[in-house]
Amino acid sequence: MSNKLTVLYTERISKTYDHELILDAVSLQVKSGEIYGILGPNGAGKTTLLKMLAGFIRPSSGKAFIRDIEVEPNKEMIQRDIGSLIETPIFYENLSGSKNLEIHLKYMDAADDIKTVIENAMQTVGLSVDNQKPVSKYSLGMRQRLAIARSYIHHPKLLILDEPVNGLDPIGLMDMRKVFGDLAKAGMTIIISSHLLNELRQIADSLLVITDGTAIIEDTMEHLEQLYPGNLEQYLVDQMRGA
Repeated sequence: MSNKLTVLYTERISKTYDHELILDAVSLQVKSGEIYGILGPNGAGKTTLLKMLAGFIRPSSGKAFIRDIEVEPNKEMIQRDIGSLIETPIFYENLSGSKNLEIHLKYMDAADDIKTVIENAMQTVGLSVDNQKPVSKYSLGMRQRLAIARSYIHHPKLLILDEPVNGLDPIGLMDMRKVFGDLAKAGMTIIISSHLLNELRQIADSLLVITDGTAIIEDTMEHLEQLYPGNLEQYLVDQMRGA
């Protein structure tokens, strides 16, 4: 990883809501083409961090940079280079999945053959492009698959995913691991947050651990596995508990 370019980094980025510190001076560095996992318990500040990285909310202090461009003052310019799935996805409920993807591609000024791109994306995430029922009739798992397809269908350089496997069954979990791995192999940089270590350790190249809004560990997954063979999960849980 050391010879890869840095795609995203932060300088002591913090967020305060109503005088309550949600995220405290987090610095991180994400390399090109890697899957960067963010691990933490519910309420640790993962979603807040991802929203600041994507330019959806303003940091209270500190800065985030994508390819040396500061996110906050340039958030509109960088949006087409970012794909995201953060919190509950919102769709045009009365339209089909393929129509939702078509609207997204047109909004992103996609220059490719839209029909072919949609067919490929839906097939990749395990949805039928011929299924014309409205998204309002989709199951939770189908909605999540569609949201993942929408997040990367415009070929962003950086993909930011917040708990992307929520609602997926074991088959869906396996399918999405392959999707994320294939996207990374093709050169896309992916940031994935989760509260499940076993999910991240199967796909992540690097890991940031945060608890109570504070980053406590940033390392490669390979190095962590070497340091704590057989008891990595217990070590990380102990750290998140304040050991």
